[in-house]
Amino acid sequence: MKKVISVFLIFWANNILAQTQIDSSNIVSFTCFGNKYEIIKVPFDWKTAAKIANERGGILAEINSQIEQDSIFYFLNNAEIDITKTVSTGGGGASYVWIGGTDLNEEGKWMWDGNYDGIGEQFWEGTKTGVPVNGLFNNWGNEPDDVGNQDGTGLAITNWPYGIAGQWNDLQTTAALYSVIEYDNSTFKTENFEFLYQINMLKFDADFKFAYDSIKVVVDEKVNETFFALSESRIIIESYYFPSETKNCLAYLKAYKDTNISHSNPVNFDVYNFENPIQYYSTDFENLPANDFMSNNFTIGLSGGFRNKAIHSPHNYENNYDYTITLTKPIIVGGSNSQILYSDVAIVQPDTSIYQDYVIIEGLKNSELWKPLITKYNASLYPEWDAAWTSTTLYRNLYKRHIIELNNAFSPGDTIFIRFRLHSDDSTNGWGWVIDSLQIQEFPLSVTKDIALINNYSLEQNYPNPFNPSTTIKYSIPRTTEYYSVLQTTLKIFDILGRELATLVNKQQSAGNYQVIFNAQNLPSGIYFYQLKSGEFVATKKLILIR
Repeated sequence: MKKVISVFLIFWANNILAQTQIDSSNIVSFTCFGNKYEIIKVPFDWKTAAKIANERGGILAEINSQIEQDSIFYFLNNAEIDITKTVSTGGGGASYVWIGGTDLNEEGKWMWDGNYDGIGEQFWEGTKTGVPVNGLFNNWGNEPDDVGNQDGTGLAITNWPYGIAGQWNDLQTTAALYSVIEYDNSTFKTENFEFLYQINMLKFDADFKFAYDSIKVVVDEKVNETFFALSESRIIIESYYFPSETKNCLAYLKAYKDTNISHSNPVNFDVYNFENPIQYYSTDFENLPANDFMSNNFTIGLSGGFRNKAIHSPHNYENNYDYTITLTKPIIVGGSNSQILYSDVAIVQPDTSIYQDYVIIEGLKNSELWKPLITKYNASLYPEWDAAWTSTTLYRNLYKRHIIELNNAFSPGDTIFIRFRLHSDDSTNGWGWVIDSLQIQEFPLSVTKDIALINNYSLEQNYPNPFNPSTTIKYSIPRTTEYYSVLQTTLKIFDILGRELATLVNKQQSAGNYQVIFNAQNLPSGIYFYQLKSGEFVATKKLILIR
């Protein structure tokens, strides 16, 4: 039976993972003091073993007493384990099975985290000279020594130079070992998540172990709501929450029964607040504006042989994933000149007919779905990208400039969020995506009331100068009559021989202060000139590009 509970909570959640299939002949089940355990006789690294335990509704065993330790060790000795198939060379060449202890979350802070969700109780602090925490049980064999990033706990089934079978050793989590899954009352399984962000509603379908005395909804480690005397073990929670800021959050359920405390696996989700929108945004990423963006595995910085900071996906990106990075500042769509300009390199699986992997830019208006702002594309978009898919080259030389018209998807006055997304399917992957020199809508530096103070044309020296690869050019257009004038304005780049290389501005502009970012990513070092023409005004200045 399912029970529906309404609480004040909002979040977007990842899809539930499909369960990894393991042949029943490789699973040995046993029961100890009312709890079910499984010995998985297939070798996996620690993270994968924890993932599989979570998929199966359990956790890697979290051993809390000598009796539990002895019982598990007894059944391991009777499970007909081939000790040659579960050896850790970094663990003295002994044979081990994975259990749920780890200090992956914080070095030296050993905690029980058998489903690797970042939540658990600390039982040990430090190395072998450390101390137990809160008097909790441990069975280290003159360990942990943390040699070579050993962050997972293995229960030995043969001796090693510093310990004996039955004791624990810290091991490199990449070792492929058998594992022990525990199905106790410390966790419960979440069957499905569905977030309807158009109405700020989340549906959380949880399968509890039994009826709990109380359940707390926890968001970013703060209790949001508590419910008492729940009689059903299968519950659907319908949740509402109105965020005060745009950010990524983490939520889980914490349940209490007598002295037992249980928790669900945590869910990461994005929330959006449409208050305090801005009209313009521009960055070359050199000042690392990380607080302006939220992301799931994009980074801002230097990577992949690039000389200048930019947004980077992982290189290479993984299969079957949606990477996103979202500007956390809502944008008011303008009535004219409402464009997004950016440069990028997208070495993403080329396929013009199916688009198995692709990149796309999307916009979100309150109470609506994410809407594409540009046709999705991949390495097939340009011959240089397509060639780079199969050959080694300097990706930093492959930047392309894009212009997106916001008014094709949204109306003037709409407030939207903007995100960049890389989608990959479950087969072939590739190098990935890099994004630089982002400018959203025209970027005047003063408001209308200041226009009266602009009495003369001006073209300022670019900054920085010298530069590599981006620089900012500022200029002013004065009010020439009692009424605000609109003048045809161009801003162009020339080489030292006077050849036109780029047009940065070519439009009618009213009185005001402006700035434009010039990206010279594809140009060699040298001296260049930029020229402003507006009405009868002409001015030229020199800029220097140094690689």
